[in-house]
Amino acid sequence: MISVLRSVSSLTFVSCLVVTLAVLFLPPTENAKASLEDRIASLRQEVLQLEVRRNELQLARKDFEVPADAVRSAPTSEAALLSLQKQVLALVNASSIEPTSYGGASFSREFQRKTVFFDFEVSTSNEELLLFLNAFEQASPPVAIASLRLRPATVRTGDGQVFAQFTVWSFWSAHQ
Repeated sequence: MISVLRSVSSLTFVSCLVVTLAVLFLPPTENAKASLEDRIASLRQEVLQLEVRRNELQLARKDFEVPADAVRSAPTSEAALLSLQKQVLALVNASSIEPTSYGGASFSREFQRKTVFFDFEVSTSNEELLLFLNAFEQASPPVAIASLRLRPATVRTGDGQVFAQFTVWSFWSAHQ
């Protein structure tokens, strides 16, 4: 009886081994092959659709014009930067926010249009910062925020003081 059980278990083991090796090393069945071929055809179609969409976006990009009211008019980049700084500092002064530092900035992003960048840092409460951002959003000509870093004030005042470091930018043109 024990020898019969050993023979059956050996036979079961060998059968499992043969099936596993067949699955791993024999070519896929016709159904699996057809399924893979369908998936390949589907992926090729998706690639073609993505290429068409990419081409459409590239053509639309060539035709895109920045709205005239979004471009700061100035004779030089220095004058455009000064105009941007004056506009931002006017927004800061109109609020109860205290600027802690400000100055020119550079940004690694390349634009097809001329741009100017400006860094500034403020210290304020969370509520005043939100009011300032709302006023900032309504600015004309528009000013874009390239980056904004927030950190808690180092002095524990208990009133939610934060330091906010902005890098802002704007398009400019000498011919408008």
